Amino acid sequence: MVEEKEFSKEFECRGKWWLPDNPELKISGVLKFSPTNGGTLKLDGMLDPESEVYLTRMRDFPIILGLTTDNEEITLKDCFEISYELYGNTSISSIDFTSLFKKIHFEKEEDIKFKSIDTNYSYLDEWIGISGLSFKYGEEDKDGFSITYKPPDHFMISINDFKLSLIFKTEYSMELNKFYTHAKAYLRIEFNDGKERSFKEFLDIFNKIKNFLSLCVWVKPVYYMGITGKTELNKRVFGDKITLQPAVEILFQERYFQKEIDIGSFSFLVRFEQIRERFAIILSNWFNKAELLEPFYNLYFGLLYNLHLYLGLQFLSLTQAIEFYHRKIYSGNYVCDEEYNAIYNDLLQAIPQKTNDGLKERLKTYLEFGNEFTLRKRLEDILRELDWLMAILFERKEEFINEVVELRNYFTHYSSELSVDDRELLHIVEILNRIVAAIMLKEIGFDSEELERLFNDNRLFRKIL
Repeated sequence: MVEEKEFSKEFECRGKWWLPDNPELKISGVLKFSPTNGGTLKLDGMLDPESEVYLTRMRDFPIILGLTTDNEEITLKDCFEISYELYGNTSISSIDFTSLFKKIHFEKEEDIKFKSIDTNYSYLDEWIGISGLSFKYGEEDKDGFSITYKPPDHFMISINDFKLSLIFKTEYSMELNKFYTHAKAYLRIEFNDGKERSFKEFLDIFNKIKNFLSLCVWVKPVYYMGITGKTELNKRVFGDKITLQPAVEILFQERYFQKEIDIGSFSFLVRFEQIRERFAIILSNWFNKAELLEPFYNLYFGLLYNLHLYLGLQFLSLTQAIEFYHRKIYSGNYVCDEEYNAIYNDLLQAIPQKTNDGLKERLKTYLEFGNEFTLRKRLEDILRELDWLMAILFERKEEFINEVVELRNYFTHYSSELSVDDRELLHIVEILNRIVAAIMLKEIGFDSEELERLFNDNRLFRKIL
């Protein structure tokens, strides 16, 4: 079972640090890590001081190994020198790094492989909604009740070439006359062939799951709260029967990390209990669509995890996402390519010979994309299938489409004197956000009737500024 290790906790440790190919030279130093700022290693000296490279530029180190004063092994990955100072025969240096692995030494980048990885996300417990607790009232005492706890059963599904397991760890604490217990949920990934994979392969899967959970939770983006992995390199065999394989704790920077707050599961757009029976189908669809619609996903979740982005850029990201989706899923041209090629050539020939060369190139570029649908046409096609959603959010569909088209032209060219009120713009952005969320859920298997029920039941989703 994975131990709870919160990304939200900053930590600092002292130890000795060295390069894998030069273990004799160990430098004292202090490591500091925070989830938002990442990690920095401050050394009382320089790694590889004999190298002349540092005289001309800062150096990169794929791997740095360390042993803390608490005798804990640490591996730092993708390290890069940010500063150094020389004082006669002494020196100090600072090194940033992208990833940290506790309780193990990986000598080479290609050694960083895992057989399974467990992770906990923010709001995962609330989204799963399984506590292991049950209540009984009035069996022995009409005025009393009893509470019992049973660890929930694990839940496993297969997706493509890996298995995803929902596992639970019983956590409890005692405080004077108070006793707390609950089942904490984690997700575990193992590949079907049982072989180890690089951390990057695992992280790609977990990032897709994180985005899926963020869509379901919706009111707040989801972040990693703890990741641990099992690797053959950490296996210790004692005698014939005793095998120990300590879990490797994995940490890395999440630039926009936010701590959990109490938001209540009924604020979520989709809860696990609502899709449990077809969870495997929905999540499989999510992974398959993530490849087909990758730019669409990236534009939406890039915005979701950076809500402080300028409002105009939020608007442009959402309209660009909608345009890409329409181009990928719908027929995106007025006529077939063969027919348009003939039209295109005729239009080129019609450009007067005396036209300025710069203008001529501009017209050619415009005509190259002249067969693609306009944003107005794309919105009309998409919203035609989401009439029920517009009835909830903005009944005057044509007025909404006009506003989006005018705003997109304004923020793209800044060529008009359109008066843009921030509150009105935020209103449009909120509607576009909900349209994109509805599209994503539709693509992974939710029908219109089900979506209409989900959105009508969610007060926060219906609420538009």
